[in-house]
Amino acid sequence: TFEIIGDQSLAYARMFNVPSAGRPIQFSPNYAEDNTVFAFGSATTEVFRSTDGGSTWQVLTTPEVEAPTQLSSIKRVLITAELSRGKLTKIGLAAGLALIGYLMVGFLHLEKMLKIKRRLLQFGTAMGTFAISLVTLFKVL
Repeated sequence: TFEIIGDQSLAYARMFNVPSAGRPIQFSPNYAEDNTVFAFGSATTEVFRSTDGGSTWQVLTTPEVEAPTQLSSIKRVLITAELSRGKLTKIGLAAGLALIGYLMVGFLHLEKMLKIKRRLLQFGTAMGTFAISLVTLFKVL
């Protein structure tokens, strides 16, 4: 019998590029006679074999496959973006709210009532909105 272990919601818990994990368990065609089971599932090319129905296992030697030595810059950015998707969304939302605050202060002409330069008031409103939004989004969501 088998059961799922680990937390699949964690970014590094999911492996998408395990070389031999297409069929993690393979029973011998003559399993009824030889009780042989093959298993794959490590991040390397190891193959495991059990000749007693899964009670004990041995590692079979397989040829080593040379892994790429470096990731391209684009692939590295894509991986970072995938792992940071939630944070990037929150920062983008806070920036959008800051832009709305900047435009609203300019539209309402509050600089006349407050006697502060328009650009300074807009900038201060945008930065304040951005900071408050970030704190709120990262604490609440």
